[in-house]
Amino acid sequence: MPAHADTVPLAEAIVLRSGATCLESARLVAQVGSWIERDRIDARLIVEVVGDATNPRRLAFSLRRGEDIIAVRRFDPAPARCSDLHSVVGLAVALALDATLLENLQREPPELPVVLPPEVEPEPEPEPEPRLPVAPSTKPADVTVKTTQPRPRRWMLWSELAGAFTIGAPPGTGGGVRFGLYARWRELIDLGAGMVAQSSGAERIGDGTALMSAVAGRVDVCAGPRLGRVRLRGCSGLLAGAALAAGQGFSNDATLRLPWVAVPIGLRIETRVAPRFSLLFGVEGQGTAVRPTFDATNPAGVRSSRSFSRFAAVLEVGLAILLW
Repeated sequence: MPAHADTVPLAEAIVLRSGATCLESARLVAQVGSWIERDRIDARLIVEVVGDATNPRRLAFSLRRGEDIIAVRRFDPAPARCSDLHSVVGLAVALALDATLLENLQREPPELPVVLPPEVEPEPEPEPEPRLPVAPSTKPADVTVKTTQPRPRRWMLWSELAGAFTIGAPPGTGGGVRFGLYARWRELIDLGAGMVAQSSGAERIGDGTALMSAVAGRVDVCAGPRLGRVRLRGCSGLLAGAALAAGQGFSNDATLRLPWVAVPIGLRIETRVAPRFSLLFGVEGQGTAVRPTFDATNPAGVRSSRSFSRFAAVLEVGLAILLW
């Protein structure tokens, strides 16, 4: 860099508009500074880094000297991990700056000390040869940086934990919890397995009450695209387990267990709030294939019954966590 040129801090020369990417100005400036080993650069240089508004793995940067664009670099796709993204972009910016500094040194060589020769008779100076004017190049130099980017994994492992509000399974209204593990392929298809537990509390049957609950295992297949930080999935699967009723207030209290099989069909929305965490919202309908029905008979011989609904509804709110 020429000694007479004004300089500015590196943080002022790098302009970041991160968009949907996870780039942070302080981390990016630190990466560039570690590569070029200086914290100030020529005040005429401006580095502008712009992330795509919707795609977190698409961005570009340009290097300008005043109004002249001297370097352009695009990343599509960029690394998925934030630490890799800062390293790759920081290296590319540093190489572009180093290429510019090297060009300045070649254009403006340092002054050498002048050594006067012994006085001799001056010779007539030859006439200077005419030189044709050379038009300055306005084409920006495209700095190509070969980087080793981590290949995105095809499969990821997610866990989901959600609380539920239930209607009809068990009878009446109640609540529950769902836990599942999902193998996700290319952010498009999920294959999962888990457990559910649901209860509607004490429900009236004849002269007494019964504490209604259900426990089941479930398998799910979900599919849907990711649009930026939001992913919409349609899901279907199978629930298989046991429905339980613990009698209270009868002449002979007992706990009954009956098989329960249902087919869930629903819609889930994920909203990414951190690299490994997403908020989860869902609505689901459950069509009962094996319908539990609990009967009770009072001393007068009058029979009463309560059954799971043929079509139940579930609303969910929870958290999805990336495990691998």
